[in-house]
Amino acid sequence: MLKQAAEGAAQLTAQVGETSTPVPPALAGLQAAQATASTLVKHPTGAEEVTHEQVGQPKVFQQKPCVVKVGLGATVNLGNYSSARFDVSIEVPCLHPEIDEVFEFGRQWCEERAAVLSQSIQGGKPE
Repeated sequence: MLKQAAEGAAQLTAQVGETSTPVPPALAGLQAAQATASTLVKHPTGAEEVTHEQVGQPKVFQQKPCVVKVGLGATVNLGNYSSARFDVSIEVPCLHPEIDEVFEFGRQWCEERAAVLSQSIQGGKPE
């Protein structure tokens, strides 16, 4: 039943504004939400790369979820008076009792992504 409700909520989310079909009573009040992440890299040339991605699977909530947002940024010295900057962030919907656990997940996710970006940026620095 919960799986059917989740599938129905995902369909409902995808169809908002696209249909006039009434919402089945079993799905009324359910909300589907998914974690999203963003990455911004600012290169020494001034060019910027921005990426957005969905993380994990959508989760169905019976009430409006809390959203935990965690972000991390750093400036990487490339030598020769040149530097690059990156920022990573993730927003994760959750229930109130899950906030601390979700924050820890977000912190670890950002640290891992930041480590990969930092190595990538430093690997590309001129010698």
